[in-house]
Amino acid sequence: MQSSNNPQVVVLGVGNTLMQDDGVGVHVVHELAQAGSLPKNVRLVDAGVAGAGWLQLLEGVEHLLIVDAVRGTEPPGSLYRMTLGALKTRNGPTLSAHEVGVIEVLAMAELIDIRPQVLIVGVQPAVTDAPGLELTAELKDALPTIVAAVIDELQALGVAMPQRNRMTLVEDRAADDDDS
Repeated sequence: MQSSNNPQVVVLGVGNTLMQDDGVGVHVVHELAQAGSLPKNVRLVDAGVAGAGWLQLLEGVEHLLIVDAVRGTEPPGSLYRMTLGALKTRNGPTLSAHEVGVIEVLAMAELIDIRPQVLIVGVQPAVTDAPGLELTAELKDALPTIVAAVIDELQALGVAMPQRNRMTLVEDRAADDDDS
């Protein structure tokens, strides 16, 4: 059942921004928000570590794109594209400390007949176990590539994204570096 007042696509940034790279999902949705206007059927959500707090946002959503730190075997900044099925069966890399919350919230959603198509864009972190408000240098450098990957996933879902978003991100990042 789809409600007309809810977006069809939600990009959910998950993570703890107090623990360096664990907050990469939140940083990505903030970068997307600054990149320019998105179509009305796309909603960006800074979920932090809220867990069940974002369950209500899934009603009427056709596609849920979760961006989160994922521990795997690749270098920091590497991307993992996972389905909910792979996450449930633990195939491939595992999510950070709030993984159980993501799985549990999606299971609760199924119980109340909310079943969006779920895709996880996981990002290999460098550091998630030490306090810090900033991403590590490796993930700061990879942020434009991560955002571009999320934009590509949105486009694969049929979301019309202005091409300037990707260019703006790269140019803004370069401009920020010149100012320091």
